[in-house]
Amino acid sequence: MSVRTTWSWLFTLCLSAYVLTFLTERNLSHMWPVSLFYSSVVYLVGVLLALSVVLFMARATLLMWVTVLVLLTFSGKRRRILVDDGTRIATDVAISWWRL
Repeated sequence: MSVRTTWSWLFTLCLSAYVLTFLTERNLSHMWPVSLFYSSVVYLVGVLLALSVVLFMARATLLMWVTVLVLLTFSGKRRRILVDDGTRIATDVAISWWRL
């Protein structure tokens, strides 16, 4: 089982346990520590999922950048022009990341 599948199942399991606990117990005064635990677990899983999405986006961006540089190399560009284009591409990628 992959890491992504494991995190998806873990997130679904924690979220469903939290929802079931919340819906079955109407009097939450005695359930306060348990609901606090579940909400912190859901928050932690959400943060981990967000970080994994950012990591995936970084890998995909790097792969795209390398692919463009290789295609520019095969198209016959000289090294000096390729370095300038690579710098421009890296700047564009950094600006697009900053806007997110």
